[in-house]
Amino acid sequence: MGASGSTPDAVRERIRDIFRQLDRPSTPITVAGVVTELDCTRRTARHHLRELTDLGELQSTEIHDGTRVWWQSGDRRGTDQSERRENDRRQRRKPNTTDREERERELERTERRFEAIFEDPNILVGLLEPDGTVVDVNGTAMEYVDTDLADVTGEPFWETPWWDEGDGAQSAVREWTERAAAGEYVEFEVDLTRLDGLQYTLDGVVRPVTNDDGDVVSLIVSSRDVTARKQHEHELEALERRYRTLVDNFPNGVVALVDEDLTYQTVGGSFPYTDTTTESLEGQSVATAVPSELAGELVPRYEAALDGESDAFEIELDGGFYQFHIVPVRDDDGDVFAALSMSQDSTERREYERRLEESERRYRTLAENFPNGSVTLFDDELVYTLVAGQGFADLSVDPATAEGRHVRKVWDDDTADELEPAFRGALAGEDRSVEFAYEDREWVAHVVPITDDQGNVVAGMAMIQDITDRKERERELTEYETIVETVNDGIYVKDRAGRFTMVNDAYASLTGYDREDLIGEHASLVVDEDAIEQSEAMRDAMSDGIETNPTMEAAIRTADGDTVPTEGTLSTLETGDGERKQVGVVRDITDRKERQQRLEESNERLEQFAYAASHDLQEPLRMVSSYLQLIEQRYADELDEDGREFIEFAVDGADRMRTMIEGLLEYARVDTRGESFEPVEVDAVLAAVRDDLQVKIDERDAEITATSLPRVEADSEQLRQVFQNLLDNAIEYSGDEPPRVSIDAERDGEEWLLSVRDEGIGIDPSDADRVFEVFQRLHTPDDHDGSGIGLALCKRIIDRHGGDIWIESEPGEGTIFYFTLPAPTDS
Repeated sequence: MGASGSTPDAVRERIRDIFRQLDRPSTPITVAGVVTELDCTRRTARHHLRELTDLGELQSTEIHDGTRVWWQSGDRRGTDQSERRENDRRQRRKPNTTDREERERELERTERRFEAIFEDPNILVGLLEPDGTVVDVNGTAMEYVDTDLADVTGEPFWETPWWDEGDGAQSAVREWTERAAAGEYVEFEVDLTRLDGLQYTLDGVVRPVTNDDGDVVSLIVSSRDVTARKQHEHELEALERRYRTLVDNFPNGVVALVDEDLTYQTVGGSFPYTDTTTESLEGQSVATAVPSELAGELVPRYEAALDGESDAFEIELDGGFYQFHIVPVRDDDGDVFAALSMSQDSTERREYERRLEESERRYRTLAENFPNGSVTLFDDELVYTLVAGQGFADLSVDPATAEGRHVRKVWDDDTADELEPAFRGALAGEDRSVEFAYEDREWVAHVVPITDDQGNVVAGMAMIQDITDRKERERELTEYETIVETVNDGIYVKDRAGRFTMVNDAYASLTGYDREDLIGEHASLVVDEDAIEQSEAMRDAMSDGIETNPTMEAAIRTADGDTVPTEGTLSTLETGDGERKQVGVVRDITDRKERQQRLEESNERLEQFAYAASHDLQEPLRMVSSYLQLIEQRYADELDEDGREFIEFAVDGADRMRTMIEGLLEYARVDTRGESFEPVEVDAVLAAVRDDLQVKIDERDAEITATSLPRVEADSEQLRQVFQNLLDNAIEYSGDEPPRVSIDAERDGEEWLLSVRDEGIGIDPSDADRVFEVFQRLHTPDDHDGSGIGLALCKRIIDRHGGDIWIESEPGEGTIFYFTLPAPTDS
């Protein structure tokens, strides 16, 4: 701060400058105004403003909002004497030599400096001869005596009216004067009495004035009336005595008074959080006198208290707890001049409160966390004394308001009619249970008596639980039993040992046994050992979370020795006692097996037909193509241009027919000639396809990019056909610009979604499904090459893999082919 390094006199002088610069001395100014001008703390500004007020230089009052203001009175005391001295100087001025004029000017400057002091309305000033004779006294001093200046001029200073014999001061004043005449600078403080009987105190000095030779030529006496300050000091002493009485008798703690410099002035009581005694703390800074952890809490709160704010906090020191209260201390004018802190050891209180809270918390927690219900206590008048529990969370009954009320004031009439007889039965010494419905929930109340040490019933306790879910499960179980007995599928439950614990009528009918004959029997009665081992492996996989609801096929041996093909879906069921049982839902798939066999036979015949047809069709096509080429070679000279063109058309048609037949044969063999699925690196497949198409890629200046592609579960050769057809298609239909193709992939649950994107001519959305049909072309052979079977082949391959394939396209906007493939099971 700007004024932090200044001396007190310098700060007071700067405050006087602030008032001198005002348009009117009586203009009021606040502490904030002084802080802004001097860049000092509020405490420093307030302190020096009060000093100037005590010296009589300023006046102060508190305005309506509690703010205190200061102003200068504008007193003109001493002005007449100043004018008289100015006239004397003018009369002494006479033309003379240059040295004389210079001495007179120097004398004039000295007189003016003296006059600046002499006219100060806050200082009592007197000019004496070395022998103590009064030469002059300023107006401020004259106001303290009932006499004129002429009456004291020429008189010994110690015999003037300021020093009454009754005060015993005359001899002291004479001593001060003689010492000053001997060249000593004499300071003094003296208590005096006015003629009206009022006492006052002067604080001043007697200064010797010497000439160039060092001889004392005059004496100057200057003093200030410090009565207000002394009174303030006396009040502080009295206040300190009162506080000292308080601190000396402060129980179980410490009380401390801190001044504006954050220095301990008074400390009393026991001081357990430092090795320093309370007496030795007085006069020390708070910041260094106590442990740093405590100082960090106290210093800002003391500063706030000196600004008028109270505060409290609790702190842990050396394993103990201490409660502190800090308040401002004000004088009669309401100004804060100190801060008072009171601290007490709260360790025992906190421990007692902790034990009490812990005990109450245990019992209250027991009641409030009563699972799925509530706990209530009631007296012999059926008035609740405790109501708590989780069951009230979703009810309109408020536990807090229910306590202290009669049971019929808490519940509706229907509920009270159910509870009251049970409550009265408990008061009669009986245990009762009653079920009732309330607010769309179902409840059970277990009511018991509470007895004293002599066995007398003094109250009752009701433990109420929500049984809605249990009731709902019971109803659902009844419904499930009905469903189990009415469905066409066979249902069974086996224990860990593989023995049937439940079967429905459909399962019994499927096996040919009665239900009673199956219960307790091992599953090997109806299935072979392989089926049992597969079932147990699936049960273990379900327990480990590897599989959920797996499906298996097994042949059931019936009671009459026949076998029935079945498909079963398995799951596990955990009973209330923690036992895990296996549940199976079994369906007779005889019809499906027969259809599957017929389909397989049909596909085999279809493949044989397709192979035979393609072989039988290709042979005449090769013959037609060969003879046409032979005609072209032998009779080229005899054919005109039209004839040669006709032969070319016929050869081209035969070649396209052969390509279509080969494609059709490949299409028919997708399911029957495919390899088994295995993890395949798509990046490797794409690299092979790019090698196959490299000539076409170079011819069309095609650019094919791909992100890092995954491993999929697939037939690698068929996947290669998919990519070859899609890339060839993208290059073929790229339009006039060089083909730009990108391949991407992203994981979608148990599948990978792959995409092939081009920037070609696009497809009308209405044709999006037609392009996957056999021999469906959107363009003529003259416009684009192709057999019309490539995309159909892609769809058939993707279908075989259990995936989907589709396109997104707009004419002129390019095309995106999407298809899904299963992710490897090990990923």
